[in-house]
Amino acid sequence: MIFSELCPVPPTNRSGPKMMSSRVHVRTLEKAARVLGGQAELAAYLHVRREDLAAWMDGRKTLPTSIFITVLDVIASGPATARAAENPTGEADHAKY
Repeated sequence: MIFSELCPVPPTNRSGPKMMSSRVHVRTLEKAARVLGGQAELAAYLHVRREDLAAWMDGRKTLPTSIFITVLDVIASGPATARAAENPTGEADHAKY
């Protein structure tokens, strides 16, 4: 099934569908922050400033569609995303052994 079939967004203008600033976005960001271990970790994973993340989370700014999709991927991947964020090179941590 295609994502757009699961979460259809009605077109609002000729430039394409517009993301609605809503509680759904805030809850989605909160869930992704929990998956990664906090808001600082989520901001780092998304390569955005903490100030921008805070503005999206409190509704002062509209969440860009590309960021929303990435956040959904974080949630869908769950703990695997958190492990990848902790070890972006994919190298084993031999210091523990």
